[in-house]
Amino acid sequence: PAMPTRVPTARVVRGAMAHFEEESAKPAAGYKPMMPTLPMLPAPTEVASPPAVQLNPMQQVQANVVEAGSKAKVIPIPAPPTLQVYGQKTPMIPAEPVIVGGPMSMTTDERVIVVDEWGNQIWDESIGWQPSRFYVLAEYLLWTTRGMHLPPLVTTSAPTVAQADAGVLGKDTTVLLYGNSYTNAGPTSGGRFMVGYSLDPCNFCMIEAGGFFLSPKHDNAAFNSNQFPYIARPFFDLNNGIPFRELTTAPNQGIPGNAAGIGFLTVDSSSQLWGAEANVRSLLWCGCNYQVTGLVGFRYLDLSDNLNIQENTLVQVGFAANPGSGEVDVKSGSIVTVNDRFSTRNRFYGGQVGGSVNWQFADRWSLIGNVKLGFGVTQQVVDIDGSQRIVPPGGGTPINFVGGLYAVPSNIGHHSQSQFGFVPEIGLKLNYQLTDNISVFVGYDFLFWSSVVRPGDQIDQFLDLNQVPQSGKPYPQAPQVRPVVPFQTSSFWAQGVNAGLMFRY
Repeated sequence: PAMPTRVPTARVVRGAMAHFEEESAKPAAGYKPMMPTLPMLPAPTEVASPPAVQLNPMQQVQANVVEAGSKAKVIPIPAPPTLQVYGQKTPMIPAEPVIVGGPMSMTTDERVIVVDEWGNQIWDESIGWQPSRFYVLAEYLLWTTRGMHLPPLVTTSAPTVAQADAGVLGKDTTVLLYGNSYTNAGPTSGGRFMVGYSLDPCNFCMIEAGGFFLSPKHDNAAFNSNQFPYIARPFFDLNNGIPFRELTTAPNQGIPGNAAGIGFLTVDSSSQLWGAEANVRSLLWCGCNYQVTGLVGFRYLDLSDNLNIQENTLVQVGFAANPGSGEVDVKSGSIVTVNDRFSTRNRFYGGQVGGSVNWQFADRWSLIGNVKLGFGVTQQVVDIDGSQRIVPPGGGTPINFVGGLYAVPSNIGHHSQSQFGFVPEIGLKLNYQLTDNISVFVGYDFLFWSSVVRPGDQIDQFLDLNQVPQSGKPYPQAPQVRPVVPFQTSSFWAQGVNAGLMFRY
């Protein structure tokens, strides 16, 4: 966040303000002080000793600051502001003003800062009244995230194609309807909030905490037999070593042994990202129009994705189950529902370091660059579930099976692992100071996450059909038990523009 511009040194007067120079410390000829002096002040007057004339309270405070007999310049200034204490206004002039030296040795024209009795900075000669120790930041995000990759999920063929070849990948007659692409990749809105507090009046050390969120991103696709008489789901048949498919719908070609049905298939996916952080910031370097701060802190990120594939089929031509297979006959008029659900969640826990540069290039304009780098552990979770449901003609008792097509007993369940990960983030903001307390800005941010799991990458399309309910088993023994949970990881990023405001008080 933007912070007030400072010089390396300052002279602090508690309760009052004085500006003076020893004659021996006058700057060389032609030197122009880098910080502006107070406007509309009378010319300095020579004071060799306490004046004999009657002084007002403020002048008396200034005179007391000067050592007796020393030769210094005192700039008369208006009476100081007052503090509201228990409903009464009390002047901020202590009995004996205390001068506190700055944190570094003086090398340029000094600046006067006034603080109250509790150490709160209330006046800065260069920028006026400075009450800010708290700040609140709120901004609107319009970000784009990297979508999840999907394998080929839905295919079709012309209604005249032989049922044995319909929907099989690699056939010239097969058309890919959905998959082999990325989803949930469009822009989405969100917000970010941050609160901070300075541990000292000059904002040398601050603590801050906050977070951001992006609205859930949804994507869906639907295919019905009115558009595509053949709706198929492709896979590789490990039992026979060939590409194959499951038919959701198929036209009635009148061929004995061929099933037929009408209906639809839907693919729904969603994704959501949010995070939180807490940091300690410290001023590292500063000049007349720039300052550099460093930070250390903790970061948390949470990415959740869901993918659901559902078939709904009204059987027109049924088929009989093979004896001893454990399957059931599917009669004409039955309603078959098949579900495959893949969900993933990634949670990053780690520390982070970084910094920011604030460059004030005009009276009220500044450019702020931020860099953060987090290191830690990403906890990756994959949840897989699948089912089949057959409702006999006339609404009889439903028959339920564990397992759909891609989600069967060999991969159904809750699976987790932990991976080392790193999360860099960069940002750039153009800031405009509306008032002493309010600034507005626009900017750009880029966030990268080195290792995450996404639902589409956890679909194993190499199937042992003996595990798939109602697949027509038994089949020859497969060379390996599949599908499995591959725990295939990928990188993730989010980027976009933002706009917001910061309020200091």
